Amino acid sequence: MSRRKITIFSIPKPFNGLFQTIQLNAINSWLELTDDIILFGKDEGVAEVAKRLGLRHILHISTSKYGTPLMSDPVTLATKLARYPILAYVNCDIILLSDFVEAVTKIKLGKYLVVGQRRALNIEQQLVGTVGWRKKIETLLVLQNSRPITGGSDYFIYPNYINFPIPPFAVGRLFWDSWFMWYARSTGIPIVNATQVITAIHQQHYQGFEKHSYGELNLGEETQINLRLLGRRIYSLKVYDADYTLTEKGLVKPALTANRLIRRSEIFLMLQAQRYKIWLPLLFIVEKMRGWFIRFK
Repeated sequence: MSRRKITIFSIPKPFNGLFQTIQLNAINSWLELTDDIILFGKDEGVAEVAKRLGLRHILHISTSKYGTPLMSDPVTLATKLARYPILAYVNCDIILLSDFVEAVTKIKLGKYLVVGQRRALNIEQQLVGTVGWRKKIETLLVLQNSRPITGGSDYFIYPNYINFPIPPFAVGRLFWDSWFMWYARSTGIPIVNATQVITAIHQQHYQGFEKHSYGELNLGEETQINLRLLGRRIYSLKVYDADYTLTEKGLVKPALTANRLIRRSEIFLMLQAQRYKIWLPLLFIVEKMRGWFIRFK
């Protein structure tokens, strides 16, 4: 398999228990796509894995008062350190296949932000790197009836000359991924939904509900901080809000359904309300209308 000129960076959790298996599966799949991978952070095992696999490792990055890595340093440093013109942040539990880098060649835009939905898979053993591992994964996807999960994105691909001045969001909490899409939309960077052509496989794991756990699902204190950094909950864009859909034949505009038309009107008002507060009352009305339409369609 030929490699592409793309730099992948990530912020692993500690390499212990199930997460050791999950993260090694993910990273080993990336190694078949590129020779430039950067791991950030000082959690258990990160330095050792980076050294053993020949990856670059940045030890010192900012953390919250609970020790959670913050996104601001890795995103800023990855732009400066990348050896290749395309950058990709990928969550460290995501297995990628060859279609990940092949998809980028289909994008004929000067600037862009590629996002996409993940597909869930239950894997509890070291699989990537074994004989026929891709075929085994394809079989598991069918057996487990895995389908793209609606919501946010577990990866972001963009040219490394685009500066994303991301605030210090706690990684693994809600809302930081929405910021990427909101910033792109508010600054005119086209958002591309690559769900149809990129198989991003999320290895299922128990997240935990501890107040400050890495990957919390409840609205704990760090998630609340992330929400304040985002600015408003309504700025929480999703993959569905992309400007383009990436298909095997290239970029296409999503079909303009009634629901999408209402959503575009809502986003337009969000952008106007961000600049001019006088638009806020109308924005609230459109939000209510969209909620009513979705409930009764």
